[in-house]
Amino acid sequence: MTALRLDVDALPTSPAARRVVHDLLALEVAVDRVIRSARGSGAHRSAVADAGAVTRRRSDFWAALAHDEGRPWRCDCDEGLLVALDEEDLSAALDALLGNVLSHTEP
Repeated sequence: MTALRLDVDALPTSPAARRVVHDLLALEVAVDRVIRSARGSGAHRSAVADAGAVTRRRSDFWAALAHDEGRPWRCDCDEGLLVALDEEDLSAALDALLGNVLSHTEP
């Protein structure tokens, strides 16, 4: 992962390079979650998450890339919508969704 990060950091700045940087970050987060889960650190996590709050946090994270690409971006979500899903799993699903939107659609 470190070698890949160094190679990615050496790419000339472009929208495609920024997408690769964000995709690599998402991969690093996913690998970290797998490692923590394998070590048992996630065994006592809550299985309830506030979908609105998690969505807002992940949207705020991805907004930087959207703005760099000149895309309109906003998050209209209310907090307090509880779902029967672990917050980390919901975050990972939202990262996959938002990352794919930004990687595979035109600005």
